[in-house]
Amino acid sequence: MARLAPARRAALRLCAACRQRDARARELLRTSDVMDGLDPRDRALATRLVLGVQRARGLCDAVVDAHLAHGHLEPRVRDALRMSAFELLYLGTPTQVAVSQGVELAAVASRRARGLANAVLRRIAEGDVPAMEAAR
Repeated sequence: MARLAPARRAALRLCAACRQRDARARELLRTSDVMDGLDPRDRALATRLVLGVQRARGLCDAVVDAHLAHGHLEPRVRDALRMSAFELLYLGTPTQVAVSQGVELAAVASRRARGLANAVLRRIAEGDVPAMEAAR
């Protein structure tokens, strides 16, 4: 079991806050105390994840939904999968890291989501990432 990176934990909290409050990501980044304890490198990654996920939300949701037997996910699990899909598709995070961290993110939301997260993120890494790279 991998240890969840502080930047990803902070980004997940902020993405959930954006969804729950229907708030703007930039405003939350400025006013939230979630970022206070992070070192500059983690702060930069968390900022990139939050802003990127909010911009690519529709595509990330579509990619995640394409690998689900049914479309309903607990909102916090969806936040975690959306963020990990963004990392895989846009940031070029190594597959092993993105999947491992994505499983840990999903476990923060629901312990039962580990297997689902692993399966969905591996399918994205194997199918959607190469397709996205080919399209570029």
